[in-house]
Amino acid sequence: MSKFIPGNQKHLTLEDRKYIEKSLNAGCSFKDIARYLCKDPTTISKEVKLHRLSDWYHKGCFNNAYNFCIHRLRVFHCFAWWLMIRYIVKSSKYRHSLGGYSMAYGKSIELFLANGTADSLITAELSNWNGKAIKIPRIEVAECKRTDIKGAGVYFLFCKEEDDSDSVYIGESESVHDRLLQHLRDYSSEKEKFYWTTAVIFLGRDLNKALIRYLEDRFVQIARDSKRYKVLTKNTYGKTVMKESQTAAMEEFIDNVKVIINALGYKVLEPTVQSSPGSFDDSELLYLNMGNAKATGVVTTEGFVLFAGAIVNEKTSEKSLSKGAVALRKKHFDAGKVKALTTTEDIIFSSSSAAADFVTGYSVSGPANWRNKNGETLKEIEAKESK
Repeated sequence: MSKFIPGNQKHLTLEDRKYIEKSLNAGCSFKDIARYLCKDPTTISKEVKLHRLSDWYHKGCFNNAYNFCIHRLRVFHCFAWWLMIRYIVKSSKYRHSLGGYSMAYGKSIELFLANGTADSLITAELSNWNGKAIKIPRIEVAECKRTDIKGAGVYFLFCKEEDDSDSVYIGESESVHDRLLQHLRDYSSEKEKFYWTTAVIFLGRDLNKALIRYLEDRFVQIARDSKRYKVLTKNTYGKTVMKESQTAAMEEFIDNVKVIINALGYKVLEPTVQSSPGSFDDSELLYLNMGNAKATGVVTTEGFVLFAGAIVNEKTSEKSLSKGAVALRKKHFDAGKVKALTTTEDIIFSSSSAAADFVTGYSVSGPANWRNKNGETLKEIEAKESK
């Protein structure tokens, strides 16, 4: 405010504001208006800027008219945020469920055979993800000189039990390579009882001790719930305290690990069926009713899934069944998957006939005996679909 201008410098009256409006319409400058009203030019400038309805000073250019709205920048920023959120929702890499609508997006995985063969070290990377998977045979761990394998991450050690069933040890370390070497030394000194043949390691940028502890605990939980592998990990650190944003980032990391480890041939984190029987369409479910045996199943990409709750016959006809079918039935009974002649969990079989043999205890044709709710046999259904 200029000290050389006489008059009241604090407030503009209603008559002053009317004069400003009239003078602006006449094309007068701020200095001319200020001189007449005995005000500082900055006072006039601030008053105009505060109460204007359009930005008439800038005129734009040919074929690109200027937006005269004084709120244009605020609107632009809001619109930009809306566009960004809309893009994130539409381009997300995972399955969304928005208002009942779901869509699965394709993914691209880059596999690199480090030594030129599929039996040796393989790296796997998912598009738009900063993580990396390394699959390495046991016999190559000691001589591996890669620097990335020495970072912080989680690892899966895949084993075979004496009964040929699958088992897995899930662990974490701030130096995965050193931890794998420790596993080798522990087995040599008989401190470790299980023998693993392949390790699958998952590394990521900015992983720290808290994050890998969280990942280990979550992977052990998921693997146990999936019930495909016997989980050898006994204890995990389940009380990791993290920020909400870190938890969200690690859950995304877990989803990506599920995709890659499944693509590498290990379904350790995938349940036998993705949904319960109630979530399937009625036309997909198949039923078997033969004597006391009653069961429900469904055909999947891996074979035939027998749902938990199936009632099986107690006796096994060893003359009717093959040796493999007899051994498989005994294996599931001994594993506790059948209690009081009722299956306690979902069991996957190589075919509908194998599932029917297990339920009935003697050899029967699966395609001829599994029927849908309309009474059509699986054989008839497949014949209709192949036309």
